[in-house]
Amino acid sequence: RAASVSFAIDLSLATEYTVASYATGCPEWALRGIAFAESSERDDAIGDGGQSIGRFQLREVYHESRAAKWGEYDPRDCVEAAIIAGFIIMDNLAQLGDIDLAIAAFRQGVEGVRKNGATEWYVERVKEAGN
Repeated sequence: RAASVSFAIDLSLATEYTVASYATGCPEWALRGIAFAESSERDDAIGDGGQSIGRFQLREVYHESRAAKWGEYDPRDCVEAAIIAGFIIMDNLAQLGDIDLAIAAFRQGVEGVRKNGATEWYVERVKEAGN
């Protein structure tokens, strides 16, 4: 019979980016950088005439399809929004094969990157803010 083992994990230093990184595989620096680039990490941010919400400026027009794919979320909740953003980035990465392109696609969409190339200033801003 195996002995009982108890594991204790101290999550007191974990951020929303740490949690989302563990949940999705997305690098913490990319999540932190996108949150800063999109809203200066403001959970109450609203843009695009009310269509983009929270620190990741998640567009409401895609809410239903994202919720069906990854689960219901509140774009104003920093952990839930970070997890959805992580899923978006990793989905972009799977389609585009490059983290810079995946970051650009967070802003432009995968088809926008394929058609127009990556918006370099955005990728650089995310990288600078994330590190």
